[in-house]
Amino acid sequence: MEQENLHIGQIIKQKVEEAGMKKADFAKAINCCRGNVYHIFKCAHLNKQQLETIEKTLRLDLSSQMNKISTETKRYVVIIESDEKQLQEIITRYTVVNYYSVK
Repeated sequence: MEQENLHIGQIIKQKVEEAGMKKADFAKAINCCRGNVYHIFKCAHLNKQQLETIEKTLRLDLSSQMNKISTETKRYVVIIESDEKQLQEIITRYTVVNYYSVK
């Protein structure tokens, strides 16, 4: 997997594994339970406090890594009301994964 296609949780998981750190030890170091570590590994976004704690623990600058992460991993949910013409314009301009028509 290329670094640029990873989200922040995957990068953290990779760095923990590279450090040879057990997940339980990592959880203890960042003051959370082991189950939360798996949640962190799945997260595409972390709050500033979480990120700072993890950076200190792993001795990394993950903030710079976040800037390199591909925008392809970002997802948005948008609810709009539009007519068929507007919908077609949106579909051609943006990546639309799903849409539902309600009449």
